[in-house]
Amino acid sequence: GTYRLTVDATDFLDIKMTAELLTEDETTPEYETIYIIGDAVTEHGYDLDKVTDDMYLTPVEGQLDTYTWTGHVKAFMDFKFQTVLTAWIPSYNRDATSSEYWKLVYRTSYSQPDEKFTVKTSGIYKITLNTKALTILCELVQEDSPEDSGDSPKAVFMGDSITEMWAKEE
Repeated sequence: GTYRLTVDATDFLDIKMTAELLTEDETTPEYETIYIIGDAVTEHGYDLDKVTDDMYLTPVEGQLDTYTWTGHVKAFMDFKFQTVLTAWIPSYNRDATSSEYWKLVYRTSYSQPDEKFTVKTSGIYKITLNTKALTILCELVQEDSPEDSGDSPKAVFMGDSITEMWAKEE
């Protein structure tokens, strides 16, 4: 935000400073385009050079800072939301510090975690983001059949080091 800083140095041993907030900056900017990217939603994964029109989220009419996308999402693969095609930040990612899985964080630095979202069921999803409230709603519209989605297991791996990073509950 914009502040007015006042320094009172009349007493050299007791200098006082006050800060008065004049105007508050927006915490997240409004973007003309936000798009979904990742292995769960495209065969090109995270290739910024291969973003297509069907990856763009549409602004929701009459709802400021709200965007929506409907499309196929593969189970146990990940995705996030990009705002530019030239760099990985800024982006909207999963907030790993929140107890809610479907909570956004506005990532503006490479030092912030690059957490992504996943779903447990392949199918058509309607995803709605609110970039001001940093919320996401992910609704399964139509579930794939196991035969169509390729979700049925082809092989099962057991062990410790090879499977350690896999989701253990699955």
